[in-house]
Amino acid sequence: MELRQDSVFIKANAIEKLAYLQMMGYDISWASFNIIEVMASTKFTEKRIGYMAASQCFHDGTDVLMLTTNLIRKDLHSSIMYETG
Repeated sequence: MELRQDSVFIKANAIEKLAYLQMMGYDISWASFNIIEVMASTKFTEKRIGYMAASQCFHDGTDVLMLTTNLIRKDLHSSIMYETG
């Protein structure tokens, strides 16, 4: 239910919970697009949660891997310090 909210803050909180569940052994691959949405946030704290979740649960066969690659490229070329990391 939290992932359906418009607020990125609420989605980031839900992704944090899902990352914990993934560490406990549950499959959260169904939430990969929601992780991308949090990674695309303009706030550094939310973006960091998305990148952490992506690094834990994405693998070579993840269907949104091309979106992830393009998002990383966009963030690295950004002139905003908090997007570059």
